[in-house]
Amino acid sequence: MPMPLTESTLRTTLANQNYWPAVAARMLAEKKFSVVVELCKEHLADSPDLLSGRILYARALCEAGQMDLAIEQ
Repeated sequence: MPMPLTESTLRTTLANQNYWPAVAARMLAEKKFSVVVELCKEHLADSPDLLSGRILYARALCEAGQMDLAIEQ
């Protein structure tokens, strides 16, 4: 019987396939905020309209205490 698909298993599956928003979400869950900020900055340069990336970027900035930058996102 296949494993039920939860948000956590989906995130893990996508992160294992190097889908960068899933990797960033996993790093955010692990409280690696500076890693998420750098990952998002790098990839959003190529995909600036990716909403999930913008949200992850803003959350990481907020958690890192950079509220002004987070609000801009």
